[in-house]
Amino acid sequence: DRPADLRRRLTTGRLLVRVVGDGTAYLETARAFDRAASIEAGALIVTLRAPERETPGLVRALVGAGADVLEVRPEIPPLEDVYLHLLAGGLPS
Repeated sequence: DRPADLRRRLTTGRLLVRVVGDGTAYLETARAFDRAASIEAGALIVTLRAPERETPGLVRALVGAGADVLEVRPEIPPLEDVYLHLLAGGLPS
């Protein structure tokens, strides 16, 4: 498969959400979607079970709480991690 497709199949459901200013002001809003939501390097880290379905609601909730959202992107593993995963036993189906 193509590298981009392999990476997508190994996504973790983790989203990195960057907002203007201090993201901790929106941590409680993010925790409505993921109780373990946290801040890493200034970005909100939120893990969603169904990112394609839940991401729009998360963004709406953050904006509704006053956040100016700069970026929302899924955490995509580096190609090296994909390769090591393949060597360790293959991709999940």
